[in-house]
Amino acid sequence: MPYIYTMAYQQTAHGRPLVRPLIYEQEDDFLVDIYDLYYWGDNMLVAPILEAGQSTRRVGLPIGNWIHFFSNEVYAGGRTVDVSAPISEMPVFVKAGSFIPTVKPVTTLDQFNTDNLSISYYHHPEITSATGELYLDDGENAQAIEEGAYQLFTFQAENSEKELSIDISHNDGVYLLRPGRRNIELLIKNSTRPEHVKVDGKNTDFRYHPKDKHIQIQLTMGADPVHIRIK
Repeated sequence: MPYIYTMAYQQTAHGRPLVRPLIYEQEDDFLVDIYDLYYWGDNMLVAPILEAGQSTRRVGLPIGNWIHFFSNEVYAGGRTVDVSAPISEMPVFVKAGSFIPTVKPVTTLDQFNTDNLSISYYHHPEITSATGELYLDDGENAQAIEEGAYQLFTFQAENSEKELSIDISHNDGVYLLRPGRRNIELLIKNSTRPEHVKVDGKNTDFRYHPKDKHIQIQLTMGADPVHIRIK
């Protein structure tokens, strides 16, 4: 939900459509005749299943590196790949260097709550710099953007041989029932086990999940920016 809500903000503020053909992002002859895939916002590529009983899917990936949303397998782009397509997992890929915000699943929008957020950064060693954003408002005010009654989070990643740094900040916009502090679960996908993690200069506990190859860091964020250093 937070990812889609941010997409809607980007469409309203910048005219970027939610659903896009592949050539919208890259003018590449390889992509011109691919009609059965689409971008879902800036960062996700969806390969819908079009035939009954289909269990594999041939996917033409744009140039870049792509991480399977469900399996976390990494694919080099600029080529066609065959991927598994079980009935429970439509092939969805995330562009390396993307920030994807999520919350726990809810059954109705009345239950939607942003006190607790999960932010996944799709790390890749070839990506040296990346940005992302998250838009939040009260969900009721149709004039929120015009009135400035919203909160816009900005994510900035910088990667070198020595460390990965991630900075999180926001515009501190005010809207009805906006929480003063949020609990943030930061997940670094496609990563190796770090020696240590520092948040605002202090060593911080973390968990490493070797099966999924991701780092899990728990943060609390108020008005001030948060600086994470992973080495």
